Amino acid sequence: MSTATPVATLTPSPTPTPTPIPGGAGVVVNAYNTSWAPQSNWTVQVFAQGTDTSLQTALTDGSGRAALSVPPGGYRVCVVAPAGWSVTYPSGGCYYTTLSPGVTTLDFLGVFTNAPTATLAPPTATPAPTITPLPGSAVVTFYTLEAGTWAALPNQQVTVYLQGESTVHQTAQSDATGLAQVSLVPGGYRICQSAAVGWAVTYPAGGCYYTNVLAGSSSYMFLNTR
Repeated sequence: MSTATPVATLTPSPTPTPTPIPGGAGVVVNAYNTSWAPQSNWTVQVFAQGTDTSLQTALTDGSGRAALSVPPGGYRVCVVAPAGWSVTYPSGGCYYTTLSPGVTTLDFLGVFTNAPTATLAPPTATPAPTITPLPGSAVVTFYTLEAGTWAALPNQQVTVYLQGESTVHQTAQSDATGLAQVSLVPGGYRICQSAAVGWAVTYPAGGCYYTNVLAGSSSYMFLNTR
């Protein structure tokens, strides 16, 4: 079995700061191509979940970033790439998420196709996966994808451990669209994907995220190669 060269480590630029509103939720959007180069002038749109009315828009800057501030609640956050580009991650170009007070970071990836970007689909076209959350819990979504093609990889196991422990806390398996979800009590976790036979996890390094999960919604991407 051979593995591809690991995905390069990102060297982040200074993060723009959303203009806060009292008790608000800050959103920082990063736009990259599939080589992780930042992309400017991508349009970020924020919709209340279940509506097609844009509440806020912003353009990514020279660092590929845009920052917005909204009241806490459920939103659809989408990116429209310039002509000739297609958004490949997340599927449909949108996150369906609950934004909590504080700052949430969302990453978007795109590829140059030399064709006009398709019209943004309505929210019913790519429904968000949902689970029943625990009171005050964190809903965590995982994307398991093939590096380079961004094709969904179903039946991939994601394992959640409490930080500093080796005992399995929760497991989830990706569905046909490469998505899996768990509901966690906010806190520190190690979140890992176990590669299927013949595959290797190339992102994140070592196949695991070490993260502090906050109440609300968050998402993590795993990339795999043969």
